[in-house]
Amino acid sequence: MESKIRAFEQKFSFIVLIVTSGLILIGTGIVFSITFTRYVLGISFEWAEELLRYLIICAALIGSGPMVFNDTHICMDFFSNRIKNPTIKYYHSLFSAVCVAAFSLLLFVWGLKLSLATDMRTYSMIFDLGTVYAMIPLSMAIIFIYSLIKLALVIAVGHQRIAVESTDSKGGEF
Repeated sequence: MESKIRAFEQKFSFIVLIVTSGLILIGTGIVFSITFTRYVLGISFEWAEELLRYLIICAALIGSGPMVFNDTHICMDFFSNRIKNPTIKYYHSLFSAVCVAAFSLLLFVWGLKLSLATDMRTYSMIFDLGTVYAMIPLSMAIIFIYSLIKLALVIAVGHQRIAVESTDSKGGEF
């Protein structure tokens, strides 16, 4: 079961990596074109700078999904790193995964309402803010999927390790 979960996560992470890399490459192209047009041609496109800002935000929000799964995001691990008991560590991981799933689901609903209710335009008047705000539910859906994958992995692997460790501590065999 663990291998299937990890295989799915790797395929999903590859898709997220491709999308995030594409956004960064587009942003890099925009930076070069903005620089060229501003300093060589003397033309400044305000909308291009705003588009670049949104692309960077999109790449950061979409790219945060794999970080949730791999525990590479900024977190307060002062407490969790000091847990030595495998049973408590298992339940802590389970609780953390459920909390991330619940909060990402709440932010998905809030972001969806926000993106659908907004009829304003961006500063440059080119982009609809509803389209820009749609990145919130999209990124939260990705984080929610990753939290479900992590929850499945914690249940599949963590419970087996606890059973093995408790059997081993009682003098039983693996």
